[in-house]
Parts: sequence; structure tokens; C-alpha cells
Amino acid sequence: MLEGHNSILALLDEECRLQRGSDESFVEKLRKQAKRLPKVATDVGAKPVAVLTFPKMTKEPQFILRHYAGEVRFNSILIQF
Repeated sequence: MLEGHNSILALLDEECRLQRGSDESFVEKLRKQAKRLPKVATDVGAKPVAVLTFPKMTKEPQFILRHYAGEVRFNSILIQF
């Protein structure tokens, strides 16, 4: 999820290199990638949930990554130099 081809970091690197890269297009690329990811159960016997989700009611583009340590919320503000 975080490293490798079509990972979050690879997509972020690609977006930062684009002349017209934006926060919104980065999150949109993540949305497309998330459709291909498997769902995981957070607890034994629990209903499987998506590894990567996107909150709807936010001002900034955000995404939530679920892994063994729990849920981590990321704000996708790209820094421009």
C-alpha cells in the first residue's frame, strides 16, 4: 500500500512531479487505486472493510488508511516550491 508500483508514495511522487499536480487529482488517483484493493476484517469475525476510504464531509482532500495498528487519517495538502 505505501511502497512499490502504484502505491500511495509512488502516486504522490508522480503527482508532485506534474506541472499541474493538485491535491484533488492525487486523491482521485488514490480513489481509482482503492477499488482494486482487498477488504480486510479489523477483528476476528468482523465484517471486512476497505483498506483505503475517503471521508465525504471535509474541506481538504483526505483519505483514511486502515492497517494493523488501526485507522490513520491523512490530509493531502501538497507542498509547492
